[in-house]
Amino acid sequence: MRWWVRLRGELAALLHRSPSGEVSETARSLLAAGGVEPGLNGPIFLTGRFRCGSTLLWNLYRSAEGYTAYYEPLNELHGKDVDPTHRGVIDYWREYAGVSRVGFDPAWSTRRLLLGPEDEALSMQSYIQELIDQASGRAVLQFNRVDFRLAWLRARFPAATVVHLWREPRAQWVSSLGELSLPKDAATTELIALDPFYLWRWVVDLQPHFPFLDHRKAEHPYQLYYYLWRLSWLFGQRFADVSLSLAELCEDPGRLGLTDGGLVSPPVSDRWLSYAEPGWFEAHEVHCEQVIADSLVA
Repeated sequence: MRWWVRLRGELAALLHRSPSGEVSETARSLLAAGGVEPGLNGPIFLTGRFRCGSTLLWNLYRSAEGYTAYYEPLNELHGKDVDPTHRGVIDYWREYAGVSRVGFDPAWSTRRLLLGPEDEALSMQSYIQELIDQASGRAVLQFNRVDFRLAWLRARFPAATVVHLWREPRAQWVSSLGELSLPKDAATTELIALDPFYLWRWVVDLQPHFPFLDHRKAEHPYQLYYYLWRLSWLFGQRFADVSLSLAELCEDPGRLGLTDGGLVSPPVSDRWLSYAEPGWFEAHEVHCEQVIADSLVA
């Protein structure tokens, strides 16, 4: 995996980057719908962690003229009911009418989460290509399961434009827990039964590539969550054409050439204070940052 050795160094160089949230004119042109001819431009891939606001971003594209926006193509729960926290969404799946989904594998949600440019995943590639080909407008695919497959996507779909959306980790952690009980004195093994948004299964699948994901070395489930959050952010910085935060998206959807459409409301940013004090979060985050830095430069 020569590519992985090279990529580790590239990710290490990004550790101290401060995200700007700026969208260049070149990127704006890449994101345009592309006129009335489907396929005039390559597809747009939206990538982000669970509960980062990616459903909002998908819905903004869905509401805009000239796009065919697919909700979570790799979601094994195809046909599920609408999450009531997804404002302005009535259904998720109408764009899939006529899509065969032949070869779809539910294991894509939790297995082989890290794919490099030389890896083969023919069924996944064919399925994604079918969605692109079936789109009546410019295809937009909203992913929550390709964080560590972006190098592979770049290699297999070189004409695609990648938009990375991220959210402040403490707010995202509390949002991902929802009504689950995982207090600040919880043991990491409690994730096995609860597994919010596949956290435990992602840790298991990715640990061979990132040994620090060993749950026995983590003091709290938040550390395992933060490791994945930070690594996902680094992959987004490395492979996306555009990277912006949920707060920046809500402040001005026009950054991506989109309009509010009554779908956008400012995210609640301080709910995490009801979970733990700032010092508790900071101590875990500082520890995780050092562990990741040591691992990537080793």
